Amino acid sequence: MIPEIVTTIDELRDIQRLTFNEYSRLGYVGPEAGPELSLCPELDLNEDGTLYPYTTIYYLRGGHNQLLGTVSITMDGPEGLHTDHVFPCETESFRQQVATKSQVLAGVWRIVIKHGCHTCVMGMLMEIVRSEMYKRSIDIALCTFNPHHRKFYERVGFIALTESIEDHMNAPSLLMIGRPKDLERLDVLKHRFFCD
Repeated sequence: MIPEIVTTIDELRDIQRLTFNEYSRLGYVGPEAGPELSLCPELDLNEDGTLYPYTTIYYLRGGHNQLLGTVSITMDGPEGLHTDHVFPCETESFRQQVATKSQVLAGVWRIVIKHGCHTCVMGMLMEIVRSEMYKRSIDIALCTFNPHHRKFYERVGFIALTESIEDHMNAPSLLMIGRPKDLERLDVLKHRFFCD
């Protein structure tokens, strides 16, 4: 599997369909939300229908061109971050903190994996996150994860900042922070989470 980046509206729609399918399967949204689900439309598309330039959407495909998983990284910009919807006070606090230190703030979100996929897909998505944090000099990444997966993300190196609440899609959500140096734990965990 080689990571790819969404560059077309059709590829974005594939990501939104995978998101709808998984959110629907988990009972977070009903059929009326589909067949494509955009968790934060303003972070996907500009008003003119072009891709929002502050967001990069990565995805992995397997055999038969099957979409296996995705992760989005948004640099803090005019439309803010996905965490502004659910954790506005915490997000603004970090925004002010990084501004005083000339640091870079980003959001890691829409981590979606096709049901039944191997944990190596998640490992590869986490490696994309770590790699991109270094490439883009991201100092702090704000993330929202399902609290059920908290232990996994803590093992990877993320730190929980809040208790679980329901997000704007009725999905359980936990605010976590990632820093590049903390994600070095991925090297130790590769044998557990990565495909051979």
